[in-house]
Amino acid sequence: MRFGEYLYVDTLAARYLQETEKWVLQHSGLADAYVKLLTNSCDGSVAALTTLAELGDYFRFASWKALAKYSGVTPTIAQSGEQKSKGHINRFTNPHLRRVFVQMAGILINISKKDNDLARFAALQYKQKQLPYKKAMVKIANKIAKTVYNVLVLDVPYDPNHEYTLKRQKKVKLTLKTKNTLLEPMRTRALRRDIQGFLVTNSQYLNSTSRYHLVSGFQRLIKKSKWTEELDQDNSEEREKN
Repeated sequence: MRFGEYLYVDTLAARYLQETEKWVLQHSGLADAYVKLLTNSCDGSVAALTTLAELGDYFRFASWKALAKYSGVTPTIAQSGEQKSKGHINRFTNPHLRRVFVQMAGILINISKKDNDLARFAALQYKQKQLPYKKAMVKIANKIAKTVYNVLVLDVPYDPNHEYTLKRQKKVKLTLKTKNTLLEPMRTRALRRDIQGFLVTNSQYLNSTSRYHLVSGFQRLIKKSKWTEELDQDNSEEREKN
């Protein structure tokens, strides 16, 4: 009997989803918004439909922070004088949107490929900053709410590598300004050639695990080589000045 109830509820939910999608596609504005949300790197059709249905008139939000607060992915802030402290998330908001955004955040944390801004942001919060799992999920869900606001309200085309491109451009300009070159140091280029030759020559002895550990170790070696040669160059320039 319990299995029959679950099956009935699942069938009913699937029927409601079909009716919701049919209703959305009949309205040109909502149909365009539906397609825009599906360009988001982690949005599925169910998540996009739930977002549209629960947001309603999304143009009523004055900022992405208002949308994030309505979605329940913003921590409450307690203020006493000049001191501020963040508390738990406000649960008296839309639970369906919060569930969708948090599930999307969980997917971003657990996927192996970090090939877009949201996935890299998730890795930064959970693995590099080592935030607790739930706190990291809330921060990522807050970022997803901001992305949804930009796509729906501001009509900004979704670029999965926008932030990465900006950081890369900033890094290149800073390198040119400080070093007047983008070429690697000579010893680092020689080390990279030696590593590539080693991997090609001994490829028949390497499996996926050993190749992964070798490549990760070689990357750290190249990074250290760059740092060492730049330090030597700075020391030589200081000696010349003296």
